[in-house]
Formats: sequence, structure tokens, C-alpha cells
Amino acid sequence: MAALGQFMRHAELRARRAAVPSAARPVALPAGAGNFLSEAASLAVLAARGIPVVPHRLCASADEAASAAQALGGDLVVKGCSPDVPHKTEHGLVRVGVEGGAQVRVLAAEMFARLAALQARDAAVLVAQRARGRRELVVGARWLPGYGATVLVGDGGTYVEALGDVALLLAPFDEREVLDRLRGLRIWPLLAGVRGEAPVALGALCRLAVALGELVADAQGAIASADLNPVFVGESEAQTLVADALIERAA
Repeated sequence: MAALGQFMRHAELRARRAAVPSAARPVALPAGAGNFLSEAASLAVLAARGIPVVPHRLCASADEAASAAQALGGDLVVKGCSPDVPHKTEHGLVRVGVEGGAQVRVLAAEMFARLAALQARDAAVLVAQRARGRRELVVGARWLPGYGATVLVGDGGTYVEALGDVALLLAPFDEREVLDRLRGLRIWPLLAGVRGEAPVALGALCRLAVALGELVADAQGAIASADLNPVFVGESEAQTLVADALIERAA
């Protein structure tokens, strides 16, 4: 009975794969050396595929950063940006909750100095609106030779590795499959709404996961991995935004 059950699940999976369109679209990665794209370049690749990313500006000077702050307005995030520094927090290159061009100018000048001390290539500062939502999730993808694109979805933020509340999907898949896997997570009751809370709108997140799987599959190995963390979600699909991203080139 177990073998028959597994056979039926396998047949259903094959039928789902056949029903998913497989027309590939070309993927253009920016030229350059190094294994990683900068955060700004990673966000640009995602945005080109229709994946919603946080409004941001890439700045080449402290004065440009101050002007970007004025243009974006409100509560801001300021980050150092270089393909040589994929993990920015441990280098003091991320500041959250910044307001006003004057403060941004000072922080940007500090970050340019830190990037120079690290001898980071293509040093810049990214000024972004601070995304807000009810939950921080992670969506990631990896290219596995012989298998294709695998996509990870689940609870994100700082403790994603420690908690490990994630699910895996093998591309191609559809939005229904993403939602089915989310229902199996420990955080599902929080997404569905507890203690009088409205449920989180997950349609945009499911489409995002599908789009990321298609991106990595279409790249056919040119993208080794993509890490979107955090992805904010809320009661409105408009709150689904990628706040940080890191794309790794194939070796």
C-alpha cells in the first residue's frame, strides 16, 4: 500500500510538471568578476523578471545618498554596496530607521570609508525605503546539476538558519504548490491569522517563488544561487517586497 501510494504521488507530480509551461526566457547577468553580484545588481535582475523589490537608489557619493534620501522620503535603510562584501551586517554596513538627508550623508560617508578600508570593488551606497509587513520570509533558489532549479520558501529574517522552518520545491511548479508547501510550515497558523488577526495575503509571494524558480531554471546554471531574505509580507499583496537579495554566479 505504501508503494502504491508513492506511485500515485509520483504520477501526480509528473502530471503537474507537464501542465506547467516550460518556455524559457533569456537571462542577462551584468558583466564583472567575482562570484557574487552586488545587492543593487541582484535587485535589478529580480526586478527585470517582475519580482517586486523595495524602492531604492544606488549612490556613488555621500551627496548622492543625501539627494536619494530626499527623493525617497520617510523611514530609510542605508547600506554599503559592493560585490566583494556580500554579507554587510558584520562590517557595520547596514543602518535601519534613518530619516533625513543630513543623517544619510554622514552615514554614507562612513560606509564609503569602511568599503575603502576593505578594498571593496565598485563601492557604492544603497538608500532604500524601509519595507514593512507582518512577517519576514525567505525565498531562495539553487541550481543543482542533474536536477535543475530548487526553490526554498519559509520563515526568514535573522534566524532563518537556526529555526529551519522552510520547504523545498523543484522547478517548474505553480502557485498552488507553493501554497501547499507553506501550509506545512510551523509558521502557517501565523500566516493564516490567529487571535483575531487577518490572514497574510500570500498570492504575490507564491508568484514571486514561481518567478524565482523560472529565473534560475532559465539561467541554466549561470546562476548558482539566489537568496532573497527578508521578503516582507502583510495583509495586502502590495506589502510583498524583497528587501535584500544576493545572487551568486556559477563558478
